[in-house]
Amino acid sequence: MATPEQISLCKDLNVKILNKQDILTSNAGHSEQYIANTRTDLNTFKQSFSKNNCDKVLIEAKLQNVDKLVSKYSDIDKIRIESESFKQRNYKLILGAVILVSGLLIVATISKD
Repeated sequence: MATPEQISLCKDLNVKILNKQDILTSNAGHSEQYIANTRTDLNTFKQSFSKNNCDKVLIEAKLQNVDKLVSKYSDIDKIRIESESFKQRNYKLILGAVILVSGLLIVATISKD
């Protein structure tokens, strides 16, 4: 299980890698020295990313977020289903009682004749 510090470190490294890649692909007219320094920084960030197993850490963090969402919505669905089944049970009981009373009234009316 990844710690919040590991997740934060990996997210920061990911952002830094993406920023350095953007600089290298932008063709913004930077000096050769700046490009060389950017490549060095990019390689350093990539090595640190690999060394800290950040790809696994970030995937695990995303899965934890998905699990939290799923459990949240499953709890909401459970409450909704339970309340609907309670309403349906009451509806069936009332309907059954009305049918029983109606049947008794019909039998009582027929037996008086």
